[in-house]
Amino acid sequence: MNFRQKKNNLSGVIPPSLGQLHSLQVLDLSYNSFSGEIPQELGELSNLTVLLLNNNQLSGQIPPGLANDKSLSVFNKSFNNLSESLPENDSLGGASQTFDESPPQTVNNKKGNGFNSIEIASIVSASAIVFVLLILIVLFIYTRKRTPNSRVQVLENKELTVFTDIGVPLTYENVVLATGNFNASNCTGSGGFGATYKAEVAPGILVAVKRLFVGKFQGVEQFHTEIRTLGRMRHPNLTKEFQT
Repeated sequence: MNFRQKKNNLSGVIPPSLGQLHSLQVLDLSYNSFSGEIPQELGELSNLTVLLLNNNQLSGQIPPGLANDKSLSVFNKSFNNLSESLPENDSLGGASQTFDESPPQTVNNKKGNGFNSIEIASIVSASAIVFVLLILIVLFIYTRKRTPNSRVQVLENKELTVFTDIGVPLTYENVVLATGNFNASNCTGSGGFGATYKAEVAPGILVAVKRLFVGKFQGVEQFHTEIRTLGRMRHPNLTKEFQT
């Protein structure tokens, strides 16, 4: 007679009434959630040859009847919380097999020389961080290379060319102040090279300032020629002009 209740998620204590099944030969209660001690009654089953109690939550000691049962050829009690193993000198039949409780094996997700999932996730995260840092470094270098050039273009071209003596000292800062930092309200016209602004550089001294457009530095020579031509003109309706 066989009684198998393997992997049925059974819980509670093992029923002592199983000890009344005297013709029972195979009892398999493995891979459940049985707790408590192994019933003493199981040691009274004289015909029992296979007893599988592994992978439960059993505790306490092994009944002496099972330790001295010569008819029991296979007894697996591993992966429980039992307090002691069978005596080394016991005899469970001439070809008996006893499976003692052993510590759970560590699960290893590595295959061969590969990496487990945690290591793979760490490598991917580190690679992503390095990639982002490289992009930021490239952008920083690119910005540093472009920004100084732009500043040099602006600063190197803050120069004034005056075509006539207006009787007062004239600097770039004076022109900026007189035109309201080249405010559109002071703009009197715009041509191919730049815009013209009116500027009162001193009380009663009104001049015209022609400012070269940003990005038109390749036409500086033509711009100078235009300004010189305008500077040589003399007419009551023309304001004295200088360039910046």
